Amino acid sequence: MNFHKQQSAPPDGLTATIAEHIHKTSYSDIPQNAVTAAKHILFDTLVVGIAGRNEAGAAEGREIILANGGIEQSRLWGSRHRVPAMSAAFVNGVAAAALDFDSVHEGGTVHSDIIVAPAVLALAEARDLSGRDVLTALALGNDLAGRLGMSTREHSGWFYTSLHGVFAAAATSAKLIGLDADGIRNAIGIALSRTGGTQQPAREKAVTKRMQSAFAAQDGVFAALLAEKGIIAPSAPIEGEFGLYNMYEAGNHEVVLSELGSRFEGKNITVKAYPSCACNHAVIAAMLEIVGENNLKADEVASVELIVTPYIKRLVGGPFDPAANPQVAAQFSIQYSVAAVLLHGKFGLAEIQSAAVRDPRSADLASRISILVDESQSGVFGPVKITVNCHDGRKLNVLANTVPGRPDKPLTEAELISKGNMCLPNKNGDALFKLISELENHHSVKALMDELEIK
Repeated sequence: MNFHKQQSAPPDGLTATIAEHIHKTSYSDIPQNAVTAAKHILFDTLVVGIAGRNEAGAAEGREIILANGGIEQSRLWGSRHRVPAMSAAFVNGVAAAALDFDSVHEGGTVHSDIIVAPAVLALAEARDLSGRDVLTALALGNDLAGRLGMSTREHSGWFYTSLHGVFAAAATSAKLIGLDADGIRNAIGIALSRTGGTQQPAREKAVTKRMQSAFAAQDGVFAALLAEKGIIAPSAPIEGEFGLYNMYEAGNHEVVLSELGSRFEGKNITVKAYPSCACNHAVIAAMLEIVGENNLKADEVASVELIVTPYIKRLVGGPFDPAANPQVAAQFSIQYSVAAVLLHGKFGLAEIQSAAVRDPRSADLASRISILVDESQSGVFGPVKITVNCHDGRKLNVLANTVPGRPDKPLTEAELISKGNMCLPNKNGDALFKLISELENHHSVKALMDELEIK
């Protein structure tokens, strides 16, 4: 473990300030744009979770949870099965992360939705809470995870999603079950003992990459339940001498506190257009443009050169090897991303299935894609300079720096619903979107969970 010193000493009450803010904020305090963002993110998380429910990791996790049984509290998305709330948070969390189709907060480099939503919905169903309760918790949780992520920028190898997300899940879970500010602070303190997760699974293209966030969702629920029972935890888990900022990565408390309660980071979350690591998205979008504008075919391409940022190289620039885990290999390979667009003219769910990933043509094209690093660039999702070298001598150049679904280029409601229909076996994206758009009018989340059931 790397030990770092925080950039500036936070006030003694940073965690207490966060807890008080979470406790006192009600639905009426949240700006409408943050409520709308929470609805869109919830819809997106649910549809990609249902699409991923049978993928590697999610299926095995569900099998173990169902075999072990327990009190029937919360549904596994897409089914009639009810399991303990903590177990539901884990299984649904793996499913939501499985396809790498979930949203991401670029500024904080966190996928807060795949932690906060599974935790919040599991407890909301277990306690029969309202749509307003859910939307309030989602807005607060996504905001806190984004702020914590933005406050630590060393990118030393921790998986920010689980590192910070467990605190957000604990805080919002504690609020949902009615704890006061001290109880919420205790839940955050308990979560310190469960934080972690690194980028090693992503580096090795391991299935456990999609489980780290699910552990955080489960642990966030557990932390809240323990706090409800009166367990006393450290009062300064983030800012303390042996807390998050001093033991994991240095953090700037001012980023966490800036406009707290008036600016909600949910509105700065990117809803993904492609089922792949977000580091690939600018390149996928640019390659789709190149292929479309030039009617380019794969057999016309001799080679491709990509000049990427150090972060992109680290996360998705390793060798493409689909032998062990083809889906994860595809999701975390910028070479495969380019090859798939050239071969298929699109990048959707079909392009991350084993048949497409293990197509020998994919490996052949990927082997002709070279990666160079521009050390002067610090971007997370771009820019990437692309040069496509054609057999006939043409050189097609483009700077990839546009990510569809970003706050400055959000998906439209029609595009969100289209994504939902792509993911949902029932093709009921319109009905689910309408229900969630009116969720604040529902006194119970039961109707939402019923709509998720695959008939």
